[in-house]
Amino acid sequence: MRKALNSSAELTSNILAIVINFDSALDSLNLGFNRKLLSEEYPSWISPGKRRLLQQSPAELKPNVTVAKDGSGDVKTIGEAVLRVPTKSNDTFVIYIKEGVYEEQVQVNRSLANVMMIGDGTSKTKITGKLNYIDGTATFKTATVAIVGDGFIGKDLWIENSAGAAKHQAVALRVQSDKSVFYNVRMDGYQDTLSCFYTELDNRGPGADMSQRVKWKGVKAIDYAHAQKFTVEHFIQGNAWLPKTGVPFIPGLLPMTESGRIH
Repeated sequence: MRKALNSSAELTSNILAIVINFDSALDSLNLGFNRKLLSEEYPSWISPGKRRLLQQSPAELKPNVTVAKDGSGDVKTIGEAVLRVPTKSNDTFVIYIKEGVYEEQVQVNRSLANVMMIGDGTSKTKITGKLNYIDGTATFKTATVAIVGDGFIGKDLWIENSAGAAKHQAVALRVQSDKSVFYNVRMDGYQDTLSCFYTELDNRGPGADMSQRVKWKGVKAIDYAHAQKFTVEHFIQGNAWLPKTGVPFIPGLLPMTESGRIH
């Protein structure tokens, strides 16, 4: 991976937090730091007005800027919309991206915090690019969408790097920001250095028998104690910040039943 990057300064730790049952966090990053209980529908610090906003669909939203290729919005490109985001703001800036294919590289810089991008769905709003390592772009710079500003929310989008496997490293999404959430976001890219190792844990069903598999040294069997290190609570310290977004999540491993772990 180091050979693919321009310098060691470009080595970043990109974390994708996959959360479940998230259907409400639209404008909740202008936050205090009171702990939210998972049993609550919304944190107490979210006003009634914001609660109504969180429940709205894209059609009901009043975004700060609307992107539409056909000219029916405020701007025609996502890049133009990003230029309208105020710097160092504590308020969530909502960018609504209408249905269409947007061929552009998008970057949300460090000074642009609390940005939300919401589309019309993973089959309707696509952001696509094709920068890749083989054609001369360093892996770090091939990302179609790069998020550096903290507190980003992405929802109902398709982010793609269409270069293909033959072009080697071709990143769809690069995340350098803290406390960012992605819900219902499809990501298609090509990158051969994302997996450090593969593990087996509580794998069940017809294909779970490893006796007939290729004996690869990189495939390891781990126990539950080891697996806990890769949970939301430990790997990304999710208990410290995810509750403030209003995102329901399971901090550890899924609970065990008599028939086995729930999937």
